Amino acid sequence: FSISIQNGCDGIEGLAIFLCAIAIYPATINQKLKGILWGTLFLVLLNLIRIISLFLCGIYLPNLFDFMHESLWQILFIILSLLCLFVWIANLKTEEAQNNIV
Repeated sequence: FSISIQNGCDGIEGLAIFLCAIAIYPATINQKLKGILWGTLFLVLLNLIRIISLFLCGIYLPNLFDFMHESLWQILFIILSLLCLFVWIANLKTEEAQNNIV
């Protein structure tokens, strides 16, 4: 079994959603850079996990490969990209609240 990563199946959409949302969110440059760094790292690692899981699925569960590739991972990657964004925003709010207390 072999796989080939084509355009549209490389996780760029989820990363683009994440990066655009950070770009337009009202935060400082340092906060944005931190979010971009950690979010990109998370999404690249997530995409690597996706590729490995699809490869293993193709070897051991070939009848599920199309479902995993076209349905499950597409939806899951976008949801986790948005979740990553929400975690970043929640951290900003927590940081802001701590700064207001001091």
